[in-house]
Amino acid sequence: MSKKILVTDDNKRITDLLGKMLSMKGYEVLTAESGQEAIMKAQSFAPDLVIMDLMLPDMQGSDVVRELKSQPSCAAIPVIFLSGIAEDTDSGACSTLQVDGVIYKSFAKPFDMDKFSREIARVLS
Repeated sequence: MSKKILVTDDNKRITDLLGKMLSMKGYEVLTAESGQEAIMKAQSFAPDLVIMDLMLPDMQGSDVVRELKSQPSCAAIPVIFLSGIAEDTDSGACSTLQVDGVIYKSFAKPFDMDKFSREIARVLS
């Protein structure tokens, strides 16, 4: 059974790129372009991982994560942030972002696809 990933980003090019890359690696991928859509799809899709943009058209990605973590069915889903405003300390390398005292991995756009793929594999292992 393949692992399921929900990719949330308001940039369709990013969701298409990640969807293709992750599908080629054997993951089942669902995408969302808004915070509300991500919440609804996480509840019904039950992903093994959520990749979350920080800036969405209807709400902040951190608010989406707060909402997901408040729901028992979604509370344990790991999250990796991906954003154009994330701190980039090493050309697309992984840094961290804190939401309500919880530290999450965060990748800056543009991101290093190899590093990003390794982090996804690590989280899902």
